[in-house]
Amino acid sequence: MILDFDRHDGFWMVTNMGVFCNSMDYACRNVSNTPSRAVVDSDNKARLIMAHQDPVYHNWIDTQGYETGFLCYRNVLSRKFPRSVQPS
Repeated sequence: MILDFDRHDGFWMVTNMGVFCNSMDYACRNVSNTPSRAVVDSDNKARLIMAHQDPVYHNWIDTQGYETGFLCYRNVLSRKFPRSVQPS
């Protein structure tokens, strides 16, 4: 799944969660992303890719092999929201 949105000021966080809203292994795996870690592409968009295996893309979110769960988006100090979600 690809989530993309315009870079904006403020704080946002995208987190992969289990079916019971449990957190994934954030200590050892890339299961979330924030502005401080995300790479913004040349078109000023933050693109995050959630996939079972590393697609060798800088903003990868690991599913840890889970097929169901939640992707939580938190947004503080901004009224901008992700523009598009494209399931793959």
